Amino acid sequence: MLSIWRDFDHPLFSFDRQIGDLLDAVATPSARWPAIAISEKGDTYELVAEAPGLGEQDFDISVEGDVVRISGARKVATPEGFTVRVRERAEAKFSREFTLPTRVDAEAVEATLANGVLRVVLPKAKESRARTITVKAS
Repeated sequence: MLSIWRDFDHPLFSFDRQIGDLLDAVATPSARWPAIAISEKGDTYELVAEAPGLGEQDFDISVEGDVVRISGARKVATPEGFTVRVRERAEAKFSREFTLPTRVDAEAVEATLANGVLRVVLPKAKESRARTITVKAS
């Protein structure tokens, strides 16, 4: 097996690692954070966002017609008395907007946060719900 030897104390290796970290940070699609999935079941849409480390105070959710918006911020604090040696997490603001196929009843929307997962239940507006029409013989 062939392996590449690197002199970890060499200045070029350090520079290479820093450039790699910078490119990783730039290439990361922060516009797609937090990761979100939207599903539909019957008269309800459910939006699920993976947001570990965020609390309920870190989110702003709004619904207007068929558009749902989720925004907020992730804050990273260094504990008092500690010196940061490696930081891969960064403070970040986010804003995501989705257009649903039908209007939503904004008054009935419910959101819960548990174990880093945000769930937003979005009931369809009454005028958007499917109706069954009974055919009568004449």
